[in-house]
Amino acid sequence: MKINTDLFFKWVPRHLDREETIAKHIRSRLVRDETVVDEDGVCVVCLDNLVQLGNGEVARLDCGHQYHQRCIRNWLNVNNTCPLCKTTVVNGSSME
Repeated sequence: MKINTDLFFKWVPRHLDREETIAKHIRSRLVRDETVVDEDGVCVVCLDNLVQLGNGEVARLDCGHQYHQRCIRNWLNVNNTCPLCKTTVVNGSSME
């Protein structure tokens, strides 16, 4: 299998820029013990509880919705809207 290095080297900087852009739009905090982070206490990306029995990072978007940090980062690498309210989190031009 031949790898197209031109495509690879075009993709890498764009991907790194996207990660930096995503990081600017989420606020993370460390949650300790059994703290429920919002009313439902569920990350709608993975459908797992936001209740942490140990330490875990929870990210809050500007719209106020909260997710596991790893889940929302993965989501925003593919989509540019909040999974719940569909508010644009990262505008399309900065994702390209």
